[in-house]
Amino acid sequence: MTSEALLRIEGLTIRFGARSDTAPAVDDVTLSIGRGETLGLVGESGSGKSLTAMAALGLAPPSARLKASGGLFWRRSRIDDKSEAWLRRLRGKRVGVVFQEPAGCLNPLLTIGRQIAESVPVRKDRPNRVAALLGEVGLDSGMTGRYPHELSGGQQQRVMIAIALAADPLLLIADEPTTALDLTIQAQIVALLRDLKARRGMALLFISHDLALVSALADRVAIMRQGRIVEQGPAGEVFASPRDAYTRALLAARPSHGAPPARLPTIDAFLNDLSVPSPPPASTIGATVLEIRELSVDYPGRGWFAKAHRAVNGVSLSLRAGESLGLVGESGSGKSTVARSVMGLIKPIAGRIELFGSERGAGVGHNRCQIIFQDSGGSLNPRLTVRSILSEPMDLRDLHRGPARKERLAAALEEVALEPAHLERYPHELSGGQRQRVNIARALTLDPDILICDEIVSALDVTVQAQVLNLLKDIQARRALALLFISHDLAVVRFVADRVAVMKDGTIVESGPTADALDNPKHPYARRLMAAIPRVVAAR
Repeated sequence: MTSEALLRIEGLTIRFGARSDTAPAVDDVTLSIGRGETLGLVGESGSGKSLTAMAALGLAPPSARLKASGGLFWRRSRIDDKSEAWLRRLRGKRVGVVFQEPAGCLNPLLTIGRQIAESVPVRKDRPNRVAALLGEVGLDSGMTGRYPHELSGGQQQRVMIAIALAADPLLLIADEPTTALDLTIQAQIVALLRDLKARRGMALLFISHDLALVSALADRVAIMRQGRIVEQGPAGEVFASPRDAYTRALLAARPSHGAPPARLPTIDAFLNDLSVPSPPPASTIGATVLEIRELSVDYPGRGWFAKAHRAVNGVSLSLRAGESLGLVGESGSGKSTVARSVMGLIKPIAGRIELFGSERGAGVGHNRCQIIFQDSGGSLNPRLTVRSILSEPMDLRDLHRGPARKERLAAALEEVALEPAHLERYPHELSGGQRQRVNIARALTLDPDILICDEIVSALDVTVQAQVLNLLKDIQARRALALLFISHDLAVVRFVADRVAVMKDGTIVESGPTADALDNPKHPYARRLMAAIPRVVAAR
């Protein structure tokens, strides 16, 4: 750490509501970040990471009540008593922010060139400055005329970084900038941030729940839990010899890249020294329930004479009862297109999909094959209670009427470890992990034989992820479900899958038993994918 501290937070406490005895969302937090330093801020969702950073910049929600016993400082100036106009100048000139959801932060009606230009200080060479910023984040200057929806998730995040850099900030705050991005894009964004920091000499506050990414970037790390800093220090020391039990629990809960355990330890079990319950006996691998032969899918091109895009090209896969098949690859490789084709949501141009020995078509597989999507919130109707959400599939199939419905709903909640009281709640009243449990319960109400999981834990923090993955494996063992598990997180795939297929540009380039496919890949692309895996670095 350099001698000059850019941002100092001393004794920050934040409460919501008028009562003074309300439990604080942020409790007596003290942090500092020096010029040229990278500080990693780590913790579960709701731990107060983002709230702390935003409050220090004057961006706390209006209902938040802030108290800093020692004060908030930018360099030598106290900022918690400054006007909004002063804070706005600070945010515009000295501090840049990159948020988690680039698609939600970019204006869909404006080109990316115009949006970057809005952040460039007024000067005659603004177009050249925009082109230079795009080049600095690894994008072609010819992309200035494109709209956000024409960019991939990684490209959108690079645009957000360019906007944050437009005013040459001394401090860049990156708030979960790689969540839900695939491995290779994650690696590119992390490398880009590291390179930008070195070239510009700026400080970086990197907020994340991904311990491996933080260890790859950070000079120092601070661990937050329930609004408090429980441990902080040099990144290598914290990850090599964590002093706090919560830090050790975070490290233990993350799926490893070695031999997978039968179950992942949860935070509560680790902190309370509870024995990890044994999983149900693994189900016996049965007959083939899904056969995909030479599947090809095209998406129409834009414009009258545009050529169609081949999203899936000659893919062949099989899945047996009680088996888990991991389907991995970059965004745009065709993984989700394969899943949607199996569900009958997309019509292929060639190939054959057989479910339970019959070709996919009218009346085949509607009940017996179900899918769970990545966005746990967007998959649920915000106007319906959990009771209505779980009842809807049964209504469509005219199943479990009368008293049987009540018993089925109770059993569905019990299977995903939710309380009966959750039936009367709406999606916004649930946490991300609880919403994903509701999605799993809804998929199971029709007693499927095949369950397709499309990136279902990519946006969940490590502790909730462990709970959902343990739950999924338990349900599979009890029901002898066949799982098609789509993910970009290879540690998660190693924990879940019996076999792995790697996709690139719409084709299968590697397949085999999980250990062989992940530890000894033969295809060059598969080897590059394995090399991009972020790992917790104990000392650097």
